[in-house]
Amino acid sequence: MKRVSEEEQAAYIEAAIALKGGHRRQFMARIVNTLGYGGQSWAESELGWDRGTIRKGQQELAASVLPQPNPGGPGRPRVEQRLPNLLRDIKTLADAQSQTDPTFKTTRLYTRLTACAARQVLIEQFGYTDAQLPGCARNPLVGQSRHRAPCAPPSASPHYIPTLSLSPHLSPARAARRAPTATGYL
Repeated sequence: MKRVSEEEQAAYIEAAIALKGGHRRQFMARIVNTLGYGGQSWAESELGWDRGTIRKGQQELAASVLPQPNPGGPGRPRVEQRLPNLLRDIKTLADAQSQTDPTFKTTRLYTRLTACAARQVLIEQFGYTDAQLPGCARNPLVGQSRHRAPCAPPSASPHYIPTLSLSPHLSPARAARRAPTATGYL
């Protein structure tokens, strides 16, 4: 492997930091290729470069892939970019609905307002349209009781017959503990 001076190392690191994406990967791959055998492990230990990134750059160089600019970045743009007054309107709405802690133990304000209700008020009072605001995902189970009535105890059932199922693997002491009581419960 070729010897690299301290100045060259610093220049490689600075250049890699300045570059982004495919340009950076291919720069790293070119440096490692000029170093020769063992250049990948040296770059990982001395320069702090990731071997996976270096390999990806080498594959791109071998396939003659040109680095593409990032078309737009990940995700959708923030809603504040489209509606610059939205945050101010939400704060105005929340301030009107806020109340202090009833026990006065904290200085926090509590707002009893759901996101869907705030969205509806923004449409009605502040003039936003339904298409402008982010959607309000409604849970179909909200408002439905998930609580089931408790089942009647077995003794209340007219078909309840206390049985004693003894496993052949139970010791006599354990079998005595599992014996039915007067009420039929274990």
